[in-house]
Amino acid sequence: MKRIFGSLAVLLVVGSSFGARAETEPVHDLIVVGTGPGGLVSALSALEQAQAQGKSPRILVLEKRADLPKSVDFRDEAALKGSAFSRRQVIGVKPEIHDALKRYGIDLTSRKTLVTKLEASGKPAAGPQIVQYMVQINELQARLVDIARKRGVEVSFGSSVNRIVDTDGKG
Repeated sequence: MKRIFGSLAVLLVVGSSFGARAETEPVHDLIVVGTGPGGLVSALSALEQAQAQGKSPRILVLEKRADLPKSVDFRDEAALKGSAFSRRQVIGVKPEIHDALKRYGIDLTSRKTLVTKLEASGKPAAGPQIVQYMVQINELQARLVDIARKRGVEVSFGSSVNRIVDTDGKG
């Protein structure tokens, strides 16, 4: 599967073949751990690929947080602790990723901006500016959760993976 976001998404392929389940097979064909943009886009891409083959996979996305954050107070160290970045952080989406997001109805064209690369010293680097589309990560995440759910992907908040058990004996 192509990784189109730099963030980590853990994919657990549970079933042996999408859409074909016997009573003894797992309830889900694919489990994705994490509702970040990488995890949600991975789940949507897997769904599209399976549907293109005429299959109807059951896909589950797990998130340990109880809900999407509405906002985070940057002065609240407890709220920021354990987080790689504030969920209100604005991220730059590259044009090729923007094109992929358009497939899901997310058009960030009005947020297009030019970004100048910086050298390690902090000075602007020589060369052309980079086109990126700026969006708050929690806004993008909320939109992707909504799209995933509307397309039949199950998204579960307040969940965690404690262990993985191999039930078919194939490794």
